[in-house]
Parts: sequence; C-alpha cells; structure tokens
Amino acid sequence: MATRKYDTDIAEIVGEKSAAILEYISYWCAQSNEEHDGRKWIFQSLKNFKEHFPNMSESTIRRCIKKLADEGLIVIGNYNRIPFDKTKWYASVDEQIDVFKMNKSKWSKWTDGCVQNEQFRSVQNEHIRSVQNEQTNTTKEITIKRTKEIELKNESTRFKPPTVDEVKAYCLERGNGIDPERFVDYYTATGWMRGKTKMKDWKAAVRTWERKAKEDAKKADDFENEFDRLLREEGYI
Repeated sequence: MATRKYDTDIAEIVGEKSAAILEYISYWCAQSNEEHDGRKWIFQSLKNFKEHFPNMSESTIRRCIKKLADEGLIVIGNYNRIPFDKTKWYASVDEQIDVFKMNKSKWSKWTDGCVQNEQFRSVQNEHIRSVQNEQTNTTKEITIKRTKEIELKNESTRFKPPTVDEVKAYCLERGNGIDPERFVDYYTATGWMRGKTKMKDWKAAVRTWERKAKEDAKKADDFENEFDRLLREEGYI
C-alpha cells in the first residue's frame, strides 16, 4: 500500500503517529466488507499494525490506538467466530472525525487561544462522552449476543439421555444385537455416568458394548475350541 498522508487537523490533537494510524484504519474500513452494528470493521493484531508501521514499536502503536479510542475517533470490538480468538476489530467513527475537523476550522479563526482551547475541549468532551456511551452500549449488545450464542451452542451440545426406541433404532442400524432396554436401564441406574465421567455420547457407549460383546464371544469360542482340543487328545471325541 502506498504511503498515505494523515489529516493535519487531527494530528494537532492526537499527534502525528495516532493520526497516521487513524488514516490507515479509516482507509481500510472503507474497503471492508465486514459490516456489524452499522459500521464497517477491520480486524488487526499489533503484529499486523507493526508491519504497516515498521518505525513504530508495538507499545507506541498500542498507546496510539488507546488515544484514538479515548478521543472517540475509533471503536474497538470483537466479532471473531472462534471464542478464543482475541484479535481485535477496529472501526473509524466518521461522525466524530468530522466534528474534529469542523471544530478545528471554526476555532482556528478565533484569536483568544485560551477561550479557543476551553470551548474546543468542552464540545470535544461532549462528543467523546456521546461516542463512548454508544461504544459501551455496542459492547453490551455484543456481549449479550455472544452470551446467547454460547448458551445456544451449549444447549445443542448438552447430553440428553436417549429413549429405548432411539437406542433400539441405532442398534438395528448397526446389527449388533445389543439389548436396548438393558442398555438404558443400566445407565439410568448409574446416572448416565461412564465410570466417574458424565456421559457425552451414548452412541459411543453402544459401540463400546458392541466391541465388548464381540470380545466376549471370541473368548467363548476360544475356550470352546480349547476344550474340544483337550477332549480329542484324551480320545473322548
């Protein structure tokens, strides 16, 4: 990507490095197809930022991003599909950027620097509070949404004891000869525990019974064959 100039008005407030990072985020958000909660987002790790800003340390990039978030110029979220993926998502707050530019243009005409700074900061803080409240509400909505997703996932994966008919159908499908009523009665009595572990997959337990039955049948055949051999050696058969 070619080097892009940062907005000098923004740079006067947040610094050149923060302004450069803001320009980068704004540019790529405009190209992004990831749209959530009414904004376009990009997801970047500090390592990714470092590749684009090799002259900045990760700690500097981290401080600049925090500065931008504190000023309400960007919002930070997490829309990763994998729960343990902590890569952060960033969106530029265009309306706040416009306010910064408008205020800079308006107050640059004033001659009283003290009044200029005081008035600018007052309006700025008002908008920051507004954006921060919006960000807080968005974060709450995201948290509620992800909590519901986790609950639904847990609900779908939570173990449900099978009925006798379900076990019977599975045993007929496999042709294993397992008695479904005996299977259900056994695990109902144990509280659907396999040893000291709560059962997670009753079909796996059926297959274990199936293998055990085959092993027992093989042992019985081996014993019968050995008994026949002894009888033959003794001349009884």
